[in-house]
Amino acid sequence: MAIDGTYPVSAEQIGKPDPLASDYVGTLKGTAMFEFSVFHWLVFVILVSPIVLGLLLLGLQKPVRIIHRDSGLVKTGYIGYNWTHLVFGWFVPVVRGELGVGVPHLLITLLSFGLSQLVFPFLYNCQYMNRMLTTGWRLDDTDPNYELAKQTLDLRSPL
Repeated sequence: MAIDGTYPVSAEQIGKPDPLASDYVGTLKGTAMFEFSVFHWLVFVILVSPIVLGLLLLGLQKPVRIIHRDSGLVKTGYIGYNWTHLVFGWFVPVVRGELGVGVPHLLITLLSFGLSQLVFPFLYNCQYMNRMLTTGWRLDDTDPNYELAKQTLDLRSPL
């Protein structure tokens, strides 16, 4: 920039608008940074589809209180689409204390190059609740989501 605030201009720039001028009204169209190709949209749809399908098919993840039959210990189980599994993957079973489930999830995730992470969120909450209910836990019948949990888990008799 020159001392008088002007920029040097080459012969090919004469007659073209100056993008650095304060009165320049330009457009971002045509710049590669803001264009979306079919490939970009395809990747976007693939990345967003598990979230949309989970919301449409299973709804939001809902907490359900479960009580251990012998000790009376209270724990929270979940029904519906497992958003945390979509984001954190195999780490969710490990945090919930299911190391024996977390390790196979990790191995399957590695073998499938991460594609299993698109399937597990649909299955994990139901599998987790079934494991809990078959190992001495029962649904708390005072929980507001009790009936929904019974229906979702396809339970015929009270637990």
